[in-house]
Amino acid sequence: MAASDYKYRVKLVPGTQKKGKTGKAAVDVFSTHPDVTNQEKELIKAISDNEMTQVLLSGVKIGAAAGSKGEGGKKKKLKGGKSKGGRGSWYSAF
Repeated sequence: MAASDYKYRVKLVPGTQKKGKTGKAAVDVFSTHPDVTNQEKELIKAISDNEMTQVLLSGVKIGAAAGSKGEGGKKKKLKGGKSKGGRGSWYSAF
């Protein structure tokens, strides 16, 4: 199953954020999702910090939420023809 098939997903990019802070940021993104229902919001917030830190990767931070409104998935071109993003990023979906 592809990450794009999940309703709630965030992009994890390499960084120095701790697991607890990354987990709280992910819960914040999920609970402010435009399609979230009250029941889903309660279930998302019921996940304990301990459970979250056990399943998250260390040394990552939350990037732009996948599927969020923005540039429509287009990558910005940098000087020298290199595109921004791509390599070294992971998706975490629930």
